[in-house]
This record gives sequence, structure tokens and C-alpha cells, in this order.
Amino acid sequence: MENKKRILVVDDNSTLAIGAKILLKQTNFEPILAYDGLDGLEKARKEKPDLILLDISMPLMNGDEVYSRLHCDPDTSKIPIIVMTALSKEELESYDFGASKIIPKPVTSQILLEAIENELSLNNLADRLL
Repeated sequence: MENKKRILVVDDNSTLAIGAKILLKQTNFEPILAYDGLDGLEKARKEKPDLILLDISMPLMNGDEVYSRLHCDPDTSKIPIIVMTALSKEELESYDFGASKIIPKPVTSQILLEAIENELSLNNLADRLL
């Protein structure tokens, strides 16, 4: 049995989250959905996904806070995060997402899948080097 990579999608836009879920299932990933920042943080800690797709503007806890908490927690600090946002470059300047990949919304399936594959490849390389 194949070990599918698990991707946590944290986005309050249900249309986008469900679309990402369908795309991920079709491309042999195992999607996990969360519709607000607090739920996303809890699922990241519980499920330990291989990668997180994280929106910024969300209820209960914004993506910036989720990102910060995940990176301060030794149990989740190594999980790669791709930040997805409709914010402009100027609006993003007030956030600190470190070396994480940031992709603009709306995003095409091809760009999203390429970003996921690249982050997972980089993470696998880093694991082998350590």
C-alpha cells in the first residue's frame, strides 16, 4: 500500500478548500481540511501533515499567528508551509513568513501542484542531509 503525502489545507474559503481537496485527491495526496486558523493549528498538531497550505486572512486566528505558533513548536516547526494569499506585496510586508513559499490567489492547479512538489522535494532533501 502506497504511503500518500498528507496535506493540510487551512482556508476559510470553502470553495477554495474543497477545490484543493479534490485536486489533491486526484493527484494522489491525502488532504486534510480546516476552515479557520484555530482549527488549522489544532489539526497540524494532531495530524502532523507533510505540508500545510495556509491562508492569511481567516477567522478565530489569522495565518500569521498560525504560522508563528507552528514554527515555535518543536513538534510542528519542521512542517513546510505554503502561504496562499490574495494580499498584495505591500500588504505582505507587515508579515514575517521566513523562507516559506508564498503564492498569490487565485492560484491555478498547475502552480499549486508545482509549489507542493517543490516544497516536499526540498523537505525530503533536507531530511536526508541531516
